[in-house]
Order: sequence, then structure tokens, then C-alpha cells
Amino acid sequence: MNVRDIITWTEMVKAYMEFSYVDLALKMFDGMPEKNCVTYNAL
Repeated sequence: MNVRDIITWTEMVKAYMEFSYVDLALKMFDGMPEKNCVTYNAL
């Protein structure tokens, strides 16, 4: 991805959680440069 904004990061976390890839979702979440309430709710 050329541009990684908070929306893109959050959608990736959501997608991993939807397919039960919790470990990958947490890894992505931990690597996020910024988080907000929507991101926390994606978990």
C-alpha cells in the first residue's frame, strides 16, 4: 500500500478478525502508528 491511513489500518484489523486471524489482527493493531475508538472496537 502506498498510503496507510487509520482507515486502511482499521479495515485490515477488521478483516483479520472476521476471518478469525486474531493473532494477525493483534500484530497489525500493535504496529499501528495511531489508534482511535473505532480501531479498538474492531478488535
